[in-house]
Amino acid sequence: EWFSRGFDTFPWYVRSGDLDRMLTRPRSLTVQVMGHGFEINRFGRVMVGAGCAAAAFPMLGLAPTAARLLTMACAVAGGYLLYTGTFIVFAALSIWTVQPLDYVYLFTNYTMQVAQVPLPRLGGVIHRFLVFVFPLGLVGYYPTVAVAGAPSASAFMGLPAGLVFLGLSLLFWRVAVKRYHSTGT
Repeated sequence: EWFSRGFDTFPWYVRSGDLDRMLTRPRSLTVQVMGHGFEINRFGRVMVGAGCAAAAFPMLGLAPTAARLLTMACAVAGGYLLYTGTFIVFAALSIWTVQPLDYVYLFTNYTMQVAQVPLPRLGGVIHRFLVFVFPLGLVGYYPTVAVAGAPSASAFMGLPAGLVFLGLSLLFWRVAVKRYHSTGT
């Protein structure tokens, strides 16, 4: 939410007609929307997360090795890309719908609850969904398992999974913007 909040508020641009104005500007719509909602107060969440991770290492008896720190950095970057992609998908959907906000919360807030359950315990369909469709498991569960010391072949997959998800989201965004009809037509 720190850098991508503009996509979360994008349905308002469509409803208010501000999207028409933004489309006449010489800058990319994606850059305009992303830059519209920069919230510095979200920096606190980043600091709290970093502080909790730093406090957890000695409590768990883990050394902050380069591999563990790199795994965590890939997971955080992948998580950012995943959730940015989620905001982009639902911003794109708002071009056709009135307000898909409830669905955004399903994939942002509610998946945080699901992420607290070990992925193998969720069953086959949900497990596969959280790895291959909405790769929360690749940015959360498997890197956490690797940092805790268990071998995980998917430990560094968070960043590539986030990049792929963001890329697909941007393609969907591009299609939606091309199909947009002005509020004046």
